[in-house]
Amino acid sequence: MAFLISSTLDEEAFVFTCEFFCFSSTCSFLAPLICAVFLLLRWVLELVLWGTIIFVILSWLQPTSPAYGMVWRLMNPILGPISSRLPRIAGLDWSPLIVFLIVNALLYWVTPLSQGYFVSAWF
Repeated sequence: MAFLISSTLDEEAFVFTCEFFCFSSTCSFLAPLICAVFLLLRWVLELVLWGTIIFVILSWLQPTSPAYGMVWRLMNPILGPISSRLPRIAGLDWSPLIVFLIVNALLYWVTPLSQGYFVSAWF
C-alpha cells in the first residue's frame, strides 16, 4: 500500500494526483470505497477457495481428525446445497470442484475491480 502524491504543471496550475491503494483519479472519493468493497469480497472468495482446498485434502488424508470436523462445519453451508443437488458419480462428491470453479470465475472478475483497474473509468 503505497501513498504517493505527485504534482504536474498543467496550464499555470498544479494538479495533484493521489494514488492510494487502488485510487488513481483526481477528486473522486467513491473510488477507494468501491475498491475496498471489492477487496473484501475478494478476500472472502479466497477464504472460500482455500477452505475448499483444505476440506478436500483433509477428507482424503484424515477424515476422522478434529480439524476435519471443524472445516466441515465451516464449509458445509457452502458445499451442502450443491452436494444435495448433484448426483454422486463413481461414488465421489463433485461439489468441491463446482465451488472451486465458481469461486475462480468470480475471482476472475472481482480481482481487477479490487485493484482499481475499472473504477477510475466509472468516475
